[in-house]
Amino acid sequence: TIIALPGFAYSSTVCAILYVLPLIYKLRGSNEKLPIVKAKIQQDFPRKMPKTVFTACNVEYINGEYTINFDGKKKGTSAILTNMLESPALLIQKEDSEDIKKGDLVDILLLNELK
Repeated sequence: TIIALPGFAYSSTVCAILYVLPLIYKLRGSNEKLPIVKAKIQQDFPRKMPKTVFTACNVEYINGEYTINFDGKKKGTSAILTNMLESPALLIQKEDSEDIKKGDLVDILLLNELK
């Protein structure tokens, strides 16, 4: 098996999580899955391009519900590894999604729950 990842630290980390971890789970014969849950978004988030996008966000678990925001997260390059610090998650905005509105339930991948 040959695995190739992008050169930027953030991009390669996200690709490793999305593609390499599931491959490892499969090779181990495990039923493990990536920890994807629903969360309430705290601000509007427009659709930027017609493809699935994974965006770094902060996640909190408050009153039995996950909530996300983008406070302190930097935009604009796939080299920003600091976006993976603190309570990180990845917002999953699918290619066929509409603009996301504040209060919507969205899919997120919990990065601190990876095994």
